[in-house]
Amino acid sequence: MAESNSNDFRVSSFDFAGFVVRRWKLFLITAIASFIISAGVSLLIKPMYLSTVTLYPSSSVTAGAPGLFDGENAAIGFGDEAATEKVLQILMADSISDFIAARYNLMEHYGIDPEERYPSSKLKERMNKNISFRKTRFMSVEVNVLDREPEMAADIANDIAALIDSTFNWLLQEAGNKLLHVVESQYRQQTEVVMAYEDSLLASVSDQSVDERFLPLILSGAGQGLSADNRDLYTPRSLRFLLNYETAIADQGLLRKRYIEARMAASEQLPYTLVINRARIPEKKAFPDRSSIVILSTLSAMLLLLIVTVSIESLSLKGRD
Repeated sequence: MAESNSNDFRVSSFDFAGFVVRRWKLFLITAIASFIISAGVSLLIKPMYLSTVTLYPSSSVTAGAPGLFDGENAAIGFGDEAATEKVLQILMADSISDFIAARYNLMEHYGIDPEERYPSSKLKERMNKNISFRKTRFMSVEVNVLDREPEMAADIANDIAALIDSTFNWLLQEAGNKLLHVVESQYRQQTEVVMAYEDSLLASVSDQSVDERFLPLILSGAGQGLSADNRDLYTPRSLRFLLNYETAIADQGLLRKRYIEARMAASEQLPYTLVINRARIPEKKAFPDRSSIVILSTLSAMLLLLIVTVSIESLSLKGRD
């Protein structure tokens, strides 16, 4: 008979409901206690505010400075996947995180003691937890910042977005300065070559080995505008000299173009991001959701109590068997 009661206890919903009804005071007290405790704990949790910047990388990210490194100037646009990936990589640079940590004194703001063990690692972990970046399905980039001070959350998010441009420009200026040093030297050398050709032409005129009437034609690319009667005045040596001179001028023009491009890269400040939504001071907290905490905590306590009491009851019935 006892075995039958035990089986009925395990499978009968009537017995289960009756079991709960018989102990309603215990469940009520547990629910009230867990509600009060969870509400008190949720009030102790400092609220966190979320601020977000949404931006697109511009075509300058992939095009660079106009013509730099043989690149082409892309049409103005945004939403390129390769550019978005580059922006995300820049956002993970230590230079940006170090600047933000120093400007807002995040070590003190997060309550990290500089004298404790591994303070820099703890600061990095805290920043990675509160500051995040993600690529949206529209190929834009979101910068999300959580902080217990809403004003600081917005300021940090906007500063990070602004640092993308400055970081890209710094990288481009570094590359431009290195290229500028090389191209400038080559351009000066080529200019000296052209001047040497011109000095040779002037010396030839002074020695009357070349007719002065043809000097303007030589300096302007002679041979193309000469008549048939005059072309026989040019010896193979003169034509070879002229061809080399024209080639030297063309090379000088190409190096001058590269020199101007490198100088622009080393000095210009180009926009690399198009900010769609700047971060605003959030009015509502993002964390914690106190009502969810209280409800889930109360339900969890009730479920735990139910499991424990059912287990105890089942063991007691087995003991009677």
